[in-house]
Amino acid sequence: MTQATAGPPRLREVPPVHPSTRGLPLLGQTFDYARDPMTLFQRQWDTYGPVSPLRLIGRDPWVMLLGPDALEVVLTNRGKAFANGPAWSYLVGPFFHGGLMLLDFEEHHLQRRILQQAFTRDRLEGYAARVHPAVARGTAPWRTGPGFRAYPALKTLTLDVAADIFMGGAEHTPPEEMARINRAAGPLAPFLSQTAALRLGPWIVEDYLLYESHLHPEGSLYEPVMRYPLEQS
Repeated sequence: MTQATAGPPRLREVPPVHPSTRGLPLLGQTFDYARDPMTLFQRQWDTYGPVSPLRLIGRDPWVMLLGPDALEVVLTNRGKAFANGPAWSYLVGPFFHGGLMLLDFEEHHLQRRILQQAFTRDRLEGYAARVHPAVARGTAPWRTGPGFRAYPALKTLTLDVAADIFMGGAEHTPPEEMARINRAAGPLAPFLSQTAALRLGPWIVEDYLLYESHLHPEGSLYEPVMRYPLEQS
């Protein structure tokens, strides 16, 4: 239970990173977050409380807010102190420039009202009418019993449903091409299970590179565009 107090709210400084939560060099706690986010959240809460620094790959440090009171402040955002654009643009800006989750305040509300027209009851019933047959077709070859690989089957089903709903179907796409697209989004779980016990010793990092990706028919190509030297302490 919380209690409202008179006067301006008390500001909480972001604490310095504790050695126990520093994680791997450069990567920080990225693997911990991908493997078991709930355990990571609990450890952050136990170490810092509702406001904690978080080291992940890329920008350093991030700030994590935990607990109902902190989340209420962010989600209600009464003072418009929090914005989606700067954070999400760093993560997905090149792919979703101008997307709804990258917009803020009045522009966000305007675009959201426009998009709400696609989620009326009539339209949702129309989507369901198309999804159900696609799911029935996709699950028809499934067989119960030991050895059934649920993850790749579900991923293939998701791709087939998305192709049918968003692109009008993939009847003219060869099965080999659909399989190639499906493989392009490789599963993360095997990689995490193989690296769960990874322990790295110290090494010296003299600089790091910023790459720019370009899409080509053979896949993504990465071109180095900037080198950042690191000062040795």
